[in-house]
Amino acid sequence: MMPITHSYPWFTLPSATTPTPPETDLNTRLEDVITIYQAAQPQQPQHFPASSVVSTVLNPLPSLPAEWVDYDYRHAIVEANIEQGIAWQIRANREGRGLSQRGLAALLNTDQSAISRWEDPMRGGHNLETLLKLARAFDCALQVRFIPFSELSASLGNVSPHALYASTYPEEIEDSTP
Repeated sequence: MMPITHSYPWFTLPSATTPTPPETDLNTRLEDVITIYQAAQPQQPQHFPASSVVSTVLNPLPSLPAEWVDYDYRHAIVEANIEQGIAWQIRANREGRGLSQRGLAALLNTDQSAISRWEDPMRGGHNLETLLKLARAFDCALQVRFIPFSELSASLGNVSPHALYASTYPEEIEDSTP
C-alpha cells in the first residue's frame, strides 16, 4: 500500500503507513523512521536572483579583505562607510557645484553650521530626510539599498572628489546628447 503524503510549500510529510508487521527487522523500521523524519524537515529554498548570477558571470567578484572574516570588523566597515562616505559625498557634491557651505545652507533653509556637521566625517548621524533634501538640492538621485560585502569592497577603492560627485540631471542630459 502506498502512503499518502501531505504537501506544504516548504516540505512534504508522509502520512502514517500501515503498521509494520512484527517479522520486519529493526533496521528497516529505523530506516522508515529516518525517512519520515527527514521528509518532515523544512527544505530551504535556493535563491539565485538572475541579476546576481549575471553580474557574477560578467563581473567576477573581487577578493574580500581577510580582516572581514571578523563579523564585528566588517560591520564596523559598513558603519564607517556610511558615516564617513556620506560626509565626503556631501562635501564633494557641494564643492563640485561651486557652492559654499553658506550657499548650500540657503538652498536648504538651514544654517551653515548644519552643513559643516553633515560634512564632518567623524560626526555621522545622517538621516534619510536630510539626505533626501540634499539629493533634491543637488538635483541627483539618492539610493539606499542592501548589498553584498563583495559589492561594498569593490566600491571602497575610489574616494576621489570626482568619484564621489553625482551629476545633476541636466548634466546627464548634456553628456548624453551627441
